[in-house]
Amino acid sequence: MSSGATDSARRVLGLDSGCDLREIKRAYKRMVRLLHPDLHPDATGAARRELEVRFAVVTDAYRTLVA
Repeated sequence: MSSGATDSARRVLGLDSGCDLREIKRAYKRMVRLLHPDLHPDATGAARRELEVRFAVVTDAYRTLVA
């Protein structure tokens, strides 16, 4: 995994370079609560698609950091 990928993943989750696994998990859970499409049942179709895209980016960042 490249340093650029991990730096980018940390930025997505709002983390500093010295973060540990516990901080990564906490940040991911916080982002899930904000962005998971199922938690926004009243969202319009367009808003829901945007949530899906943003949620996918956050999930990819998380997977990059915990791999």
